[in-house]
Parts: sequence; C-alpha cells; structure tokens
Amino acid sequence: CRVIVISLFARMASLSSSSEDSLKLAETMLDTFRAFDSDGNGRITFDELKGVLQRLDPHEWTAEKCRHFLESLDKDKNGTIEYTEFVNGLFSSKVEAAGKAVLASQAVVQVGANIAEEERKKQAELEAARKAAELEAATKAAEEEKCRKEEEKRKQEEERKKEAELQAKRDAVERDARMDSLRKRCEEWKQQLEQELSAAIPFVQGAESVLDVLDKRDFPELCVTVKPAAGADIVFEAMAWLLAGIHPDIAVDRGGRLKGWDFRAAHRIINHPEHLLMQLKGLKHHIDEGSVPELHFEKALKLKESMGDAFSQEAFSKKSGPWCNLAGALCVWLTNTIKYYDALVRVMPMRKEYRELKAELDQLEA
Repeated sequence: CRVIVISLFARMASLSSSSEDSLKLAETMLDTFRAFDSDGNGRITFDELKGVLQRLDPHEWTAEKCRHFLESLDKDKNGTIEYTEFVNGLFSSKVEAAGKAVLASQAVVQVGANIAEEERKKQAELEAARKAAELEAATKAAEEEKCRKEEEKRKQEEERKKEAELQAKRDAVERDARMDSLRKRCEEWKQQLEQELSAAIPFVQGAESVLDVLDKRDFPELCVTVKPAAGADIVFEAMAWLLAGIHPDIAVDRGGRLKGWDFRAAHRIINHPEHLLMQLKGLKHHIDEGSVPELHFEKALKLKESMGDAFSQEAFSKKSGPWCNLAGALCVWLTNTIKYYDALVRVMPMRKEYRELKAELDQLEA
C-alpha cells in the first residue's frame, strides 16, 4: 500500500495546492483504508466494509446499501476492494458523494481503531479462554488420573484383602485338617506305644521282684569270701557294665566305659548293699531317659551269651556259697533288664515319632 500511496501522491500533488497537503491526504487515505481492512491483508471484504459503516450509522448503511457501495468501488469484480480501488473511488464521479464522504471521514479511522481494539480484546479473551480451558482440561485430566489411580489402588487393596481372607480360610481349613490328622495319628501311636510298653513292664517287674527277695544279711559274708563261684565274676562284670557311669564306685574311662574291673572292685560295691540295690532298681529310669549307652548293653549281652545256659538262677542254685545266691539273682535281673531295654529300643522310633507329632499338634492348637 505504501508504494501505491507514493504513486498516487504524484497524482494528488497536481490537484492540490501543495505537496504537504497531498502527503497528508495520502496518509489519511491509508489510515482510512486500514480502518476498513481489519485483518490487514490489503483487501476490504463486504463484512469488513459493513462492519465499519454500520458502526457509523446503522440506519443509513443497510446491508443492501453496503453491498451496492462495495460493488461501486470493486472495479475488477472480485468481491473485495483493493487499495487502488479505494483511492480511485475518492476521485471517481460514479461514486456517490455520501460514500466519498465516508471514505474521507476521520470518524472511519476511529471506528476502525475501535473495531481493531475490540478484535484485539476479543482475541485476548479468546486466548485467555483457550488457556483457561486448557488449564481446566489439564486439571480435570490430572484429577481424573489421580482418581483413576486411587480407584485402581483401592481395587488392588480390596483384591489383596479378599485374597488374604481366602488364603486365611484355606490355611484354616488346612490347619484344621492337619490337626485332625495329627490327633488321629497321635492317638494311634499312643495306643501302640502303650501296648508295646505294657508288654515290657513284666520284664521290669521280674527284675525288681528278684531284688526284693535278696537277703541283705548275706552281703557282709560276700565281703570276706575270697574266691567266688565259677561264672559269678562274669555275672558281676555284666552288672558293672550296665551300672558304669551311674554307680560312683564303678571306675570308667573318659569315654564312660568300664575300666579296671576285677573281683576286688565287686567287693567295693557289695560293701554297700542298700546303695547297690537302689542303683539296680533305679536303672529303669536311666534306660527310659536314654542315658545308658548302647555299648554297655552290648557288652553285658556278650558276657551273658558267653556263659550260655550257665547264665541263670537255676544254674547257680546248684552251686554252693553265698556268691551263688546273689549271682543267680543278678542273672534274673540282667536277663529281664536286657529284655526291657530291647523292648524299649523297638519303641524308641515310635516314641520319637509320637513326640514330634504331639509337638506339632500342640503348636497348632496354641
């Protein structure tokens, strides 16, 4: 437009009294054109023209009149008014005087400025509304995402609780089933143990009954007897193996095995008959506790078997001397004690199994 203004300036200078007035007129026309050209693209559209004219006088400038005015200026009939067409309209005799007056009016510039300011404000408001909408959308999206995550977390927590409850129920069912099974097995083992142990009780009774009939008054006579009857030394040694580590007068090595046993050692423990009888009767407790080594029973059994049928109360009853009565009684005691131990050895795995099952049951019931 500036180039066109310069070219038109020469034309207007020939019609004007001074070049200064022509320049001022050219600038006024450019400002007026810009007032109509609100989007600044160098063309005035029908809407742009109507918008300004109806701002000036809405009653005068109807839409039809605005259309007629545009057509009078639009020489190339392209539906818009270019700057050359705008300027030529001011000098054309075919354009109505009222239209020329409007084009040359300073009020048009003010209206254009007002429209431009309104458009600027409108665009600013639209931009602010757009940003506010974007912010609102972003806030809403963030809130929705937060709600979604919280809902997902809540659902996961509910699922976890449900699974925990189901697992607890399954564990309870399994625990109850296990407890029922343990009670049944414990009862079975208990009954079997009682049967096995009841079968072993007669051996204990047999061992203790023979000790009860010993005459304690015979013990002092044994102390002065120098040489025992044949086989009595073996019986006393077998007895010593079972009492090794229990009777304080029976010497043992570091491994708890019998050490330095001879008939003089037998004299030492026989000197205290009541203590010896107490140790013999109390051996059952040590066997039940498992404190008598298996090796000691093996040694005693080997000595017993080495004598064959001579290892019996009947065999010693046929011999004379006080040693024979005690040796015969010890044969009965040793035989029954070894049988009791054998019976207990058989039930030891059962007893262990029972104790383990009972411990597990007690733990589950706690």
